[in-house]
Amino acid sequence: MSRGKPPTPPGTHGTINYQTQPNGNIKARTRLRLYTGQTVHVTATGKTKTAAARALETRCVERLGTPYADTITPNTPLTDLLTTWLDQHKVTPRSTRIYKTNIDAHIKPGIGSLRLNELSPVVLQAYITGLTPGTAKTSAAILSSALKYAVRVGGIAHTPWQAIQLPTSDTKPITNITKKQQDAYIKAVERWCTGLDPDQADTDKPRGRNRGHGLPQVMRLIAGSGIRPGEALALRITDVDPKNRRITISGQVDGKGGRTEQVKNRSSQFARRTITITTDAANAVTEQLRDEATRRYGEPLFPTWKGTYRTVNNLNRDLRAATKGIKFGVTITPKAFRSTIASRIAAKYGHDAAQRQLGHSTSDVTERYYTAPPPLIEDYLGDLENDTD
Repeated sequence: MSRGKPPTPPGTHGTINYQTQPNGNIKARTRLRLYTGQTVHVTATGKTKTAAARALETRCVERLGTPYADTITPNTPLTDLLTTWLDQHKVTPRSTRIYKTNIDAHIKPGIGSLRLNELSPVVLQAYITGLTPGTAKTSAAILSSALKYAVRVGGIAHTPWQAIQLPTSDTKPITNITKKQQDAYIKAVERWCTGLDPDQADTDKPRGRNRGHGLPQVMRLIAGSGIRPGEALALRITDVDPKNRRITISGQVDGKGGRTEQVKNRSSQFARRTITITTDAANAVTEQLRDEATRRYGEPLFPTWKGTYRTVNNLNRDLRAATKGIKFGVTITPKAFRSTIASRIAAKYGHDAAQRQLGHSTSDVTERYYTAPPPLIEDYLGDLENDTD
């Protein structure tokens, strides 16, 4: 049979004792048992007994937890939490830049000066509601993860990120392009690469020098595979097999001329994948393999003149310049090529097949954002008219 008082449960303190100081202030003291099992003495002073007790409770909350309790406490400003969280959050350099931009441009000016104990679902919902859907999605990812981190290190007991609803926007219509539109777009890119500006005729003297080296081949590959621009630009010579019309997706480019093994939707079993491409896309790959710069640098399939990996921003800038002012009947972007491939595969083989080709985590994403409905729904009723059951 055990004797004596039971131990103070972790996270609680014992009886508070008070002592009047020579200057008249009241000093409160207690023994606090940390979550680590250690017991520490905590003191606080106030002009009255009530004030001293209130200050002592605050000190106990700040002292509780883990070795991080001195860094992250309920009184820590949100900006300080975000700095600490971002330093230890393991994501790609590109994601880190996106998070930092969002924090500096939106979270800090919006609610960054608030302390953690001042954050509540109501406060967070009011902040999120005032953002555009895209910005809100990024802010939500940051705040949700950072506040969970604060809980893990003992800074707060519970995350206030509860039942937050993000602003919604109308789903943009999915753009599918015809073979004629695809060929016209790629032709415009090829013309621009020879030095002709979009407003010039084929017979005009080019205003500039040859530019956009390999750009038509990149677009032909994207058009014939449905892969993301960042995945296309990250391809290495060892990743392609044009003879068998196959390529292997195992990374993406970063924003500084490098390549990372990180891939989008990395939780999906289809994120890293080997897929079959069209004959024209395979021909574009073959042309690149024979290219002097590709052979000289020996790794990137689409190298820059310095031998580095081309960035997505560089690609998009060149595509805008190559097609400026040209009317194709629809707005064409690299995503339009991707959604066109997805729609064609889904129409014949189903959304699961399109999901595997595009590397999505679920077929729902493929269906909702990348496959357009057919112009005419298949005749399901013709045969049923003669059905007597």
